[in-house]
Amino acid sequence: MAEMIQYRGTGRRKTSVARVRLIPGGKGIEINGKTMADYFGGREILSKIVEQPLALTETLDKFEVKVNVIGGGNSGQAGAIRHGVARALILADETLKGALREAGFLTRDSRMVERKKYGKKKSRRSPQFYATSMVMHTHEGSFPAQEGDRWRARSLEVLLDWTRRMIDEGIHVTVENVGYPKKNSVLFDQEQFVALFDRLPQEVGCLIDTGHAMLNRWDIPALIRRMGTRIKGYHLNNNDGFHDSHYPIYDPEGFCSHQEMDDILRAIAQYTPQAHLVLEYAPDGRATTPVIHSDIRRVVQITESL
Repeated sequence: MAEMIQYRGTGRRKTSVARVRLIPGGKGIEINGKTMADYFGGREILSKIVEQPLALTETLDKFEVKVNVIGGGNSGQAGAIRHGVARALILADETLKGALREAGFLTRDSRMVERKKYGKKKSRRSPQFYATSMVMHTHEGSFPAQEGDRWRARSLEVLLDWTRRMIDEGIHVTVENVGYPKKNSVLFDQEQFVALFDRLPQEVGCLIDTGHAMLNRWDIPALIRRMGTRIKGYHLNNNDGFHDSHYPIYDPEGFCSHQEMDDILRAIAQYTPQAHLVLEYAPDGRATTPVIHSDIRRVVQITESL
């Protein structure tokens, strides 16, 4: 009995490996014992990928194709089968090699799914973070004293531009008081800071840093009464009266006395009960765990007693 003529080719794509046999004189494609349509669940695009070398060389009706394929998903398997069919075709007819090579069917597609990286959602995709709120400073750094008006105008221009952008994005914006004499960076005094909010959109809130206000000798309880619910939050800290040193609020060496700090907290509770309070302390050894716990208890005691 004469041996049946077959042409064999092995194809690979990603993690899929396909072993292909071309049998002259037949037609149809069988994959792992099933018809191609059944194997791919009717996904015509995958069948077209498998048939591409046969269609290109006009041999679709000249060979019966039998395939054993393992590994990967359907898409990778279809690519592997196409690669194997093309390699088998040049064994059947060497003259087909040029057309198959030009079409890229003889070259293994070496692209692989890149592994997921630690800390990322996929191989390269990083987690997406979206801000819901933002704190802006009125300005940064020192400036020539004679140019205060120009700097204040520029500060307002920048604040208007950015706060409007953030509001359009649905981001809550607060503007914080900054600057102190030691650094020649006081751009707004207390009245100018209050007046600034008459020029900003109503959606823009105010954030009071008590340490910055102390350095500029502001009347903090009066400021709180004046600004009212426009104040959305506080950075609570104390200092030595000259440096932005972020002492604990009841530090015995603080510029602001215990009674004055109590008065500030009472004003906060009375006029801005909705505001967020942040203890903003420096990591210099003063803010020990017992000190922080004591300050928190005192803040809660005063703000909840009114």
